[in-house]
Amino acid sequence: MDVCLSHLTAFRLLMRSSNEKPGRKTLASHTHVPLSAPPNSFVAALKSELNATGPLDVLVSSANGKRNDQVTVSHVASRPLPAGSFRRTKFPSGAIACVCSPELVFLQLASTYTVDEAIYFGFALCSSYRIDAASKGGVAHREGADKPLTSARQLAAFLDAVPGMRGCAKARRALAFVKDGARSPMESALAMGYGLPTRLGGFNVGKVALNQAVRVTSGATSEGTRYATRIPDLTITARGKDGIERNVLLDYDADAVHATRAGLARDARRRNQLATIDSAAYISMSTDQALEYRSYADVAEQIRIALKRPRTPKVSLASSNPAAVERYEQANARRIEFWKKHVCFSDFRKLERF
Repeated sequence: MDVCLSHLTAFRLLMRSSNEKPGRKTLASHTHVPLSAPPNSFVAALKSELNATGPLDVLVSSANGKRNDQVTVSHVASRPLPAGSFRRTKFPSGAIACVCSPELVFLQLASTYTVDEAIYFGFALCSSYRIDAASKGGVAHREGADKPLTSARQLAAFLDAVPGMRGCAKARRALAFVKDGARSPMESALAMGYGLPTRLGGFNVGKVALNQAVRVTSGATSEGTRYATRIPDLTITARGKDGIERNVLLDYDADAVHATRAGLARDARRRNQLATIDSAAYISMSTDQALEYRSYADVAEQIRIALKRPRTPKVSLASSNPAAVERYEQANARRIEFWKKHVCFSDFRKLERF
């Protein structure tokens, strides 16, 4: 093979590819990494097939084989890697490429980007969606044989196998917050925004899980109550100030998917059913709410109140303590920056796509 795709290029390719029969694509060892970057003519043809702009990230096994220019950015594989670190991919044109595995890509991106960005990449790699411009909202659900690319557990196992490798420590810090099962980029962003600690720009309202099934009341028959299973986007769990554990169920209703007559009716039925759960509060959120910071922050406050959690930082702007006010303002500034980067369709979010 003439090329091994890595880093952001491999991430983009993985995120838009079906993951059916992944075992057939696995390569045994790092000997598949070429000594040097491929010729520009090969890269140009591959970029055209991928419909990619900008240079492609490639992995080489020798520093002497690096080439960085307008079409190629080279990265050196500085040490042997575990079996399964690479996949063989065949393109419609017949070109064959080595592609870094999702686990190796996570480590590569963690070594390059900030911790909060690495967390977002981790959510995406462990998600149940893929990027698909032809689908509503630009994403398609991975279903049936199209399994998630990896999982938080698999990422952890890979990091255990490469101790001391560049980026490993930061990847572990990021992985502590990565969750499986997001069904859209916005679900990932909201799970991070409401679950991450304040230092990373989150509201830290509780422990977040994605797409967990719950049993709801759907109606009644002559034989009694009828039940159904519903899957809210986020389940947020925390112990309140009184020590009691509570749950909040949050649904994100994207305009691109839900803003039709049938979609609105379906959402109304789901809201009514989820409202019957005594053990959890239910909140729904629209695209407009997510993309307006005050509304996004208001939802965090509503979750906090439903869970009976203390506000973080613990004092508000009403305090007469200047140091406390400064802590609050600093926390709010971090949350705004997080929201701009991860919840809004920022330049960072555009990295998901070629």
